[in-house]
Amino acid sequence: MTRVREDSVEETSIGSPGTGNILLAGATTGNRTFSVIGGGNTCYYRAETSDLSAWEIGSATYNSGPNSLTRNTVFINSLGTTAKVNLTGTCTVFLTLLSREIDAISTSAVAVLPLTTGELTAEGSPILVGDPDGQCIGVPVA
Repeated sequence: MTRVREDSVEETSIGSPGTGNILLAGATTGNRTFSVIGGGNTCYYRAETSDLSAWEIGSATYNSGPNSLTRNTVFINSLGTTAKVNLTGTCTVFLTLLSREIDAISTSAVAVLPLTTGELTAEGSPILVGDPDGQCIGVPVA
């Protein structure tokens, strides 16, 4: 079982999932289905009711037959808890990133260099670089 990240994955549910597995009806317009992550693999998801009164963010496993998501762990929900919320009516569910993943990516992909104002120029103009105290700048590392 591998945790997979993919872009533009969003589907609607078949019926009301309640607190159980989410049966997937197919991709919303312009998006892809969860099948791109492969059966048995996990992902981070957000599921929400159409009126946004109930939502949750968590980890799920994609099942290719039936086409569904098994909700493994809820990290946060509209109630402020880590319980599975009762999703009623047709829901939208999409693949998402967690903020801690973004922080980890940012930390591993940035070099911090000491610089002072005016050391860099763009089209001949000095650029103020660094944090509010002018101490450093983050430069993406290829």
